[in-house]
Amino acid sequence: MALINRQSCPLGHSSSCRYENEQVVFGASKETLAQLNDSTKGFVHVFARKDFKLRGGSEWMCMQQMAPVEVVEIGFADFRPPIKEIPHGPQ
Repeated sequence: MALINRQSCPLGHSSSCRYENEQVVFGASKETLAQLNDSTKGFVHVFARKDFKLRGGSEWMCMQQMAPVEVVEIGFADFRPPIKEIPHGPQ
């Protein structure tokens, strides 16, 4: 997730993103979520899909360096999909 990184979670983080039953499922540990608040910000980088190939599940890849077509700033307050709790793992 764009919101979970070293800056927003300096105590460490565990998160996931996958497809399950044709839906995107986000996951994060309780320890990770405890570090986020309504002022947490992140960025979503949008790329042209035509340049990528589906690798599997929700993973796409491109073998060339690409520039995003758009960069969108998001905040934790904007993020409303359910987040499934996962175990906290080592970083």
